[in-house]
Amino acid sequence: MQVRNCAPPRRARRLRRVELAYGNQQEQHQHEQLREDPLSPYAAAKLAGELYCRTFARVSRAWTSVTRFFNVFGPRQPADSPYSGVIAAFCRRLLRGEPVRIDGDGGQARDFTYVEDLVTGVLQCLDGDSRGCETVNLAYGRSTTVREVYDTLCGFLRELRPGVQIPEPEMAPPRRGDVRHSLADVSRAAERFGFAPKVGFAEGLSRTFAWYRLLAERELAERAAQEGGAARDRRTE
Repeated sequence: MQVRNCAPPRRARRLRRVELAYGNQQEQHQHEQLREDPLSPYAAAKLAGELYCRTFARVSRAWTSVTRFFNVFGPRQPADSPYSGVIAAFCRRLLRGEPVRIDGDGGQARDFTYVEDLVTGVLQCLDGDSRGCETVNLAYGRSTTVREVYDTLCGFLRELRPGVQIPEPEMAPPRRGDVRHSLADVSRAAERFGFAPKVGFAEGLSRTFAWYRLLAERELAERAAQEGGAARDRRTE
């Protein structure tokens, strides 16, 4: 907000991530005109940021873009954090031969969006010509269940390592405040800013798995080098 206060009128562009504000909706596609229904304090905090942007647009005539991201994934996403995305966590554990954890029955659907497509959309919003506070969804526009993601990644692993034995997933209780289905209507972003995902989910998932495969191989090589060094040190003692 301090940055916004210091910016020249009409020239500042601000972007916020608030797709969690939708919550569970009856309509299949979540569009920007739906009434917000956050299911957790975290989601409510994201919506509060959007309300700040709307207010600034009214009182200072600042041009503001509010972008709503949907389940972004791709290379370099942390995979060992409690807040890790499901795709990063699945890739890491599968490549390590460890069982993945699935919250609920795996039937929850998400509009997984590859990071390159998202960055392209953000740049289009920044360069676009808008007035007031413009809110748009940036997503792939198709949904995939968590179980389908898991099955696809298992297929990648079997192609990489024929005959591999994949542990059964660990099924955990559903998370409180978790949205059951998430699917974005991206028509406004397409109309206002020309947004159109180029990579898509399938290709993005393949690229992401390939990146984590290289990471796993590098970690394995580093571990082997460390163990070899430790063995040599013991022999020279």
